[in-house]
Amino acid sequence: MSHRSRQGGFTLLELLVASAIFVVIGVMSYSGWYEIQKLKTGTEARAQRLDELQRAWHWIAGDFEQALDRPVRDQLGTTHVTFEANDVGDLLVEFTRAGWTNPAAGIVPNRSTLQRVGYAVEEQKLYRYHWYHLDRFDSDSKKRRLLISAVEAFSIRFMDIGNKWHDDWPAQTQNPTPLPRAVELTVELADIGEIVRLFSIP
Repeated sequence: MSHRSRQGGFTLLELLVASAIFVVIGVMSYSGWYEIQKLKTGTEARAQRLDELQRAWHWIAGDFEQALDRPVRDQLGTTHVTFEANDVGDLLVEFTRAGWTNPAAGIVPNRSTLQRVGYAVEEQKLYRYHWYHLDRFDSDSKKRRLLISAVEAFSIRFMDIGNKWHDDWPAQTQNPTPLPRAVELTVELADIGEIVRLFSIP
C-alpha cells in the first residue's frame, strides 16, 4: 500500500483571517500613536503659549512698576508728558521708566538708564516699543518687540490719587498728577479668554 506525503500549510481562509488581524492591530497601533503625537503637540503649544505670556507680563510689570516723572521731546521738538494714553496716535500708552540696564556704560554712544516705552496692538498682536534715547533725534530710533499674539481685544485704564478710574491719561481732575496711582490692563486672547492684570505705580 502506498502512502501519499502531505505538506503542512495555511489555507486561504486562515491567511485572510491572519491578514485581517494584522490590519486591525496596525490600525489600533496607528490610532494610539496619532493620539500620543496629538497630545504631545498640544502640550508643547500650550507650554510655548504660557512661556510667551510669562515673558510678556515680565516686560509689562517691569515697565509700569518703574515708571517715573520725566517728560521727553520728539524729533520735531514737541514735548511729550511723562505718562500719556489716549486714542490719538499709534500707541495706546507711552511713558518713561527707570532701571534700563546699561552694561556698556562709558562706551560711545552713551545712553541713559531711563527709557521711553510704549505699547500698541497691531494686527492682533501686542507690541512693546522703546526708544534708544529719551529725547529723540530721529524716528528710526524706535524699536519694537512682539509680546503677545492672538489678541482679540485690549483695554487699559488708570487710577488717580483719589482712587478714581480713567480711560485716558493725564486725567482731567482738579489735582492732576504726572503719574497714575495704578494701571489695569485687560487682554482678551483667542485661545485663553480674558486676562486682567493690575500694576502699582511707584
